[in-house]
Amino acid sequence: MVLRVKLEKNKVFSGVALVSVTVYTLVFVAWLIYVEVVRFDHGGKVCSGHYLTEVLRETQPNGYAVRQGLALKRLIIGMWCANGGIVVLAIVAECVHFCSVLPASCLNCIPYFQ
Repeated sequence: MVLRVKLEKNKVFSGVALVSVTVYTLVFVAWLIYVEVVRFDHGGKVCSGHYLTEVLRETQPNGYAVRQGLALKRLIIGMWCANGGIVVLAIVAECVHFCSVLPASCLNCIPYFQ
């Protein structure tokens, strides 16, 4: 089965889609920063067992969320790495698009291409 996507030429639809994606991205980044602040402040470190010795941390004492704290730490690091990768891919894609759109005569005026 082939999935076909119909491209909309409607400017209103394109504008609403751009605003929606922008708002979603800003809310996601704000949430990620909030989770990072909560997890790595003093209270988050205490709850995750950061200050426990290695022996106590392995026994999973009551009142500490050691496994959940470790999982949240890995999630935060993974999300920042994924976002960084998306930014790098977007920059590369824009550079490729920029070079493919410009005629060859325009590239002569850019010192990098000479």
